[in-house]
Amino acid sequence: MLLHVIDASDPKISDKIQVVDTILNHIEAKQQKRYVFNKTDLITKEQRKKIKEKYKEYNPLFVSAITGEGIDELKRYIMSMRP
Repeated sequence: MLLHVIDASDPKISDKIQVVDTILNHIEAKQQKRYVFNKTDLITKEQRKKIKEKYKEYNPLFVSAITGEGIDELKRYIMSMRP
């Protein structure tokens, strides 16, 4: 399992995702990948909707370390991936 944690409030979000994905491809990281967007307390509902649609193929999770939003869902996902 590969969790790509992304700052949802970063104005250069797409560029930074591209850089990490390029590196992961270069090192041939073939694990199942899922995007985890952090800092969702700093974005609007509209921004979240756009992110969810743009990256839907990675079944994105949305979390906030500040509010605790999405943390239980992330834990459940991690536990479901255990052998």
